[in-house]
Amino acid sequence: MKLSVIIPLYNAEIYIKEALDSLLAQKGIDIEIIVVDDESQDNSAEIVKKYPVHYYKKTNGGASSARNYGLKHASGKYIMFLDADDYLKDEYICKNCIEKCEKDNLDFVMFTYQYYNTRTNKYGASVNYPKILEEDTDAIILTEKMVSCGIFPASPCFKIIKRSFLLDNKLMFEEGTTSEDIEWFTRLLIYAKKFKVVNNDAYIYRKGISTSVTGSFTEWKCWNFINVMHKTCNLVLQCKNSRMRKVLYSALCYEYYILLGNSKAFIHDKTVLKKLKSLWFLHNYTVFPRTKYLSILGKLIGIKNLSRILAYIIEHHSKSHK
Repeated sequence: MKLSVIIPLYNAEIYIKEALDSLLAQKGIDIEIIVVDDESQDNSAEIVKKYPVHYYKKTNGGASSARNYGLKHASGKYIMFLDADDYLKDEYICKNCIEKCEKDNLDFVMFTYQYYNTRTNKYGASVNYPKILEEDTDAIILTEKMVSCGIFPASPCFKIIKRSFLLDNKLMFEEGTTSEDIEWFTRLLIYAKKFKVVNNDAYIYRKGISTSVTGSFTEWKCWNFINVMHKTCNLVLQCKNSRMRKVLYSALCYEYYILLGNSKAFIHDKTVLKKLKSLWFLHNYTVFPRTKYLSILGKLIGIKNLSRILAYIIEHHSKSHK
């Protein structure tokens, strides 16, 4: 079976070679590598052109735009998205995941990952799924278990997805925004009938962890996050399955608390506050661990005080992972 791997490329000359080498090392699979250059300003393109890949250059539009562009040019039965600064460490992960898709007629498979901190040059602990998640393939049951375990892996990476499933359901990425993965992954779950999780931390995810909440979360990002949350909530509202609605709202409740914590510097703005208050109903959906306590606390102290407490929690968490 043919796998198309789509890599958005932007100024990744330090890392792109390792990403491409890890794909070419994959065994037992026919692989098509699609690199979409989002107007890189470094030597990334020169490095990529030495490899047997399909190289495209487009006007800068961000990772979502590059992924959409690559998807339109892909020919494989299956799709994987790989960020240019990440790589795979297991030479059989693609083959094994596709075999599972074929055997059980799955819409997609999610495998696990391991962080690599670019600030400390150290690997973090593997992010593994609880064993209970390996037992099911039914999308509703598995999503319920996943969210109940505190898991909502919205990133398009470390997934292998049937291309026809993406195209038939128009599962493209929202362009020109941030936090778009939340909306995309929610749609993925709504449309899926069957998927599977695999405990194989084959994906190495490079991440420079910021120690400043307000320094990295701008007002523009705040508004983008708010708009994505509103759009995603409206999407869930239209979901016909009440079980799926409940569990997805619970996952969005957790994302809402992240938004509140990061919005501390902007919550004094009446328009921002009004938009945040319109999402307050998510307090009623607390399947995701720890949200129940935050929900009770929020109802007692109000949105502004809860935002301050969540900002402190996020800041403390960032410092502890420096």
